[in-house]
Amino acid sequence: MDFNTTLFRKAFSDHGMDASVPCGDGILFLSTSSGHRCSLEPAEADSFSIAAFSADGERNRIGIASGLAALREFLDAAAADGLFSRKSSERDGPPQISGFSGATERERSVMARTQQDRYRKSLSALWGDRCAVTGEGFAPLLRASHAKPWAQSTDAERVDPSNGLLLRADFDALFDGGWISFGFAGECVISEQTPSVVVENLHLRKTRLRSIPTAEQSAYLQWHRENILKK
Repeated sequence: MDFNTTLFRKAFSDHGMDASVPCGDGILFLSTSSGHRCSLEPAEADSFSIAAFSADGERNRIGIASGLAALREFLDAAAADGLFSRKSSERDGPPQISGFSGATERERSVMARTQQDRYRKSLSALWGDRCAVTGEGFAPLLRASHAKPWAQSTDAERVDPSNGLLLRADFDALFDGGWISFGFAGECVISEQTPSVVVENLHLRKTRLRSIPTAEQSAYLQWHRENILKK
């Protein structure tokens, strides 16, 4: 049975599961925002086994279904049991992949890749698919750089296009390594540790962003200057 159809996907997306990954003969659907997930595996005849798990991995519902209608009935029952929601007391702020209790390493990897892809697409759209500094538009040379690093960001910050710049690879390396940053007006802020030959070759003293940062971008860039820029 093909679980990866539009109708099957719609049933899971209606319950917040926006990502999927093959698992053996079946498929795993999961929510990249809250962490709840469901697995489907072939069973006898045209039926399939389905298991739904809460984000914390402590609650589950397991059954056998046959057909889309039975699948939706199962998902509705799991939702009614509270498997697809979390109490506000369980978590403050956006969910963290690193705190995805009960998830396998593969599931965490899928969620991370999904968020990274989402971030790059949003960032590329924001900068018109061109480097925020040079205007370079050749995709293989461009990097989706974070101002506040992935590891130190909340899930919301990880996919916020204001938290970063689309940069050509050399400028990405400098920005990511703290050799340069950018000010409130988009001007390049150069670390005192940046070699003068690099400053001269890349004309960093004349470098600036192609547009003045928004208030949201400025907040992230300020964080970058205070925490990443080499002193």
